[in-house]
Amino acid sequence: RDALEEEMFKVENKPIFTERSDYGFTIDQKLSRQLSKTLNKIKGRLDTEISEAGELEINEFIRFKVDKKSRTISDFNIFEEENEINGIDITLLVDCSGSMRDLDQKLADLSATLIDSMENTSFVNFKVIAFSAKWHEYQSVLEIIDTKDKAGRIHADENDLHDNHPLAIDFTVKDILSSNSENKKLIIMITDGYPEAEYHTKAGKHIKVDNQTMINLMVRSVTNAKNLQVPIFCI
Repeated sequence: RDALEEEMFKVENKPIFTERSDYGFTIDQKLSRQLSKTLNKIKGRLDTEISEAGELEINEFIRFKVDKKSRTISDFNIFEEENEINGIDITLLVDCSGSMRDLDQKLADLSATLIDSMENTSFVNFKVIAFSAKWHEYQSVLEIIDTKDKAGRIHADENDLHDNHPLAIDFTVKDILSSNSENKKLIIMITDGYPEAEYHTKAGKHIKVDNQTMINLMVRSVTNAKNLQVPIFCI
């Protein structure tokens, strides 16, 4: 098993980019407005405090922040200037394998609502990557959804039914880091189960990869993301 895991870990990631059928979507306008209002209120408060602080060094800014809340604390090292000044890049990584079929259009509706809300928050860069995987190959199938008009294509894949989490995560980490911005990075993954895959070994065998090997590969991908300062939350 260890040899197989190592072999698969070193496989070059060559995703197939697809365009799924568009089944439409419905935006929850109330939720979208509430999200935008809340995010802008948080950012507005931070911007005001930064403006009031003026041109301060990091430790001075920290002290300014803490002193506003409590006069008894002079410094607090867990605050980071980046959290207050820079924006955030968020990618929603959505499992579109065959097992997600029971969710009908809920994934499309949720994604469209989130994209709609983020359009009014200039400090958030948001996109969706919908992923599945080839049935008989160790290869992910991806679609990048960067506008709400494309959200209707986020649904269970009709042809490529597997869900290869490790390869999807690896691509998404590379993609979110490609902006080369100082923004914080965050990946949120929506999935309903364990990764699965079939694989052609170097020895010429075609196998269905065991669950533990796939989980180990997923752990390695998540660990690599963490080491690159890209946290991943799974829903």
